[in-house]
Amino acid sequence: MTPVSTGPVPPAAPAPRTPLVSDRGAARHDVLRAEVWSSQGTTKVLHDAEIGRAALVGTSTIGGSLRATQIGARGLLEVVGAFEVQETGTVRGELRAGSSVHAGELRVQGILRATGPVRADRHIEVSGTLEGPSVTAAEAVLEGGILVPDLIRADRVQLRPADRSRIGRIEGQEVRIRAKVAGPVEALLGAPLEVVIGRVDGARVELEGVQVGLVHADEVVLGRHARVRTVEGTVRSAHRTSHVGPESRSRPPPGLSR
Repeated sequence: MTPVSTGPVPPAAPAPRTPLVSDRGAARHDVLRAEVWSSQGTTKVLHDAEIGRAALVGTSTIGGSLRATQIGARGLLEVVGAFEVQETGTVRGELRAGSSVHAGELRVQGILRATGPVRADRHIEVSGTLEGPSVTAAEAVLEGGILVPDLIRADRVQLRPADRSRIGRIEGQEVRIRAKVAGPVEALLGAPLEVVIGRVDGARVELEGVQVGLVHADEVVLGRHARVRTVEGTVRSAHRTSHVGPESRSRPPPGLSR
C-alpha cells in the first residue's frame, strides 16, 4: 500500500466578526471580533481584539493586540500587545500599550505610555504626557511632559514641552519648540525649568526655553532662554537671553539669586 503523503495543515479561517457587541457594567471576553464594539464600564478581553469601530467608556483591558478601523475611548485603555488603528484613534484619559502604537491619525488628551515605537501615518497630537522610545509621523503636535529617549521624526514638529521633559533627537523640515520660560519666582528660588534635548536636525528650527546639545539646520531662530551648545547653520535671530556655546550652570545658594 502506497503511503498517503500529508502536507502542512492550512490555518483555520478566522471566525466572522459579530455585527455588534455592547457591554455594560462588568464584561469579559476570551477573544473579541466585532464590526462595532460599544463598552461602558469595565471590560476585559483575555486575548486579541479585532474591531471595525469601537466606542469605549470606562476601563478597557486587552490581553493581546488591538486592531481596529476607528476607535474612540474615554477613560483607561490598556493594551498588552500592539495597538493598531487604520484610520483615527482618539483617547481622552490614558492609553497604555505594552508594544507598538500605530494609527492613521492619533489624538490623546491625557497620558500615552508605550514600550514600543509610536507611529502615525499622518498626524499625532498629544496633550498631557507622552512616554515612548520614539515617535514618527507626518506632523507631530505634542504638549506637556515628553519623555522620548530616542527620536521624534516628522515633516512638521511643534512641541510645547513641560518641565523635566527629555528628548534624544528631533528630525524634521520645520521644527518649533517653545517651552515654558521660568518666571521671576522660579528664577529667584534658583529652580529654572529644564527641558533637555540631545540634537535637533531640520531646515528651519525655532527654540525657546530649552537646552539643546546640537542644532543642525539651514535657519535657526533662538528665542528667550534658548541654550545651545553647538549650532551648525545660520542663526537668523537670537534673543538677548539666549546662549550658544558651552556653559557652566549651578544653582545659587539658598537665599541668593543671580
